Amino acid sequence: MGKIRYLFSLLILTSFSLDASAIEAGDILLQPLKCWSCSLIEQQENSEFSHVGIYLGQDQVAEAYFDKVKIVSLAEFMKKTDPARFVLVRRLVVQPDEFERKLRLEVDKLLGLTYDRWFLWNNDKIYCSELVYKVLAPIVELRDLSPKEMLFDVNPEHWDRYFRDQTPRGQLGISPEDFNLSSDFISVEKLEHVRY
Repeated sequence: MGKIRYLFSLLILTSFSLDASAIEAGDILLQPLKCWSCSLIEQQENSEFSHVGIYLGQDQVAEAYFDKVKIVSLAEFMKKTDPARFVLVRRLVVQPDEFERKLRLEVDKLLGLTYDRWFLWNNDKIYCSELVYKVLAPIVELRDLSPKEMLFDVNPEHWDRYFRDQTPRGQLGISPEDFNLSSDFISVEKLEHVRY
């Protein structure tokens, strides 16, 4: 059974120009998804990206997606990508000692938390970019990345529909694009979908 699963993972990975050896534990994976709320996020932030996960090494990605915080294989993470676009890999400029061990400990604290479709910062649920920030913040000195006031002012009528007229304007939050813009990271790789 293990061999079949391994071969299946390889088959999925071959649909991407993906050199997993170029990815390191702690790298963040900025991902474009293809959905209505995803396009709202991308338009709001003037971004290519609507989702983010963090690579843990050993073919594992931690993400807050759809229902809860979980660890998935890199192949499973990648298959959600909008096939016309790419996943951007960004790496911390400075990593602390024992980074991979500390990273795992922080992820373990948040595993199983419910996904927060309301994008609220201080509750018992969590969304994708909040997860990545809250995993990194206790173990890395982030000089150029912090929560900001979320405006939801691009396509406000669509945001009001998404939030059922309870849009959390002015609340703290963080988006995938904040990781893209932060000087705490450098871009190291693009994982592109292969078109046949």
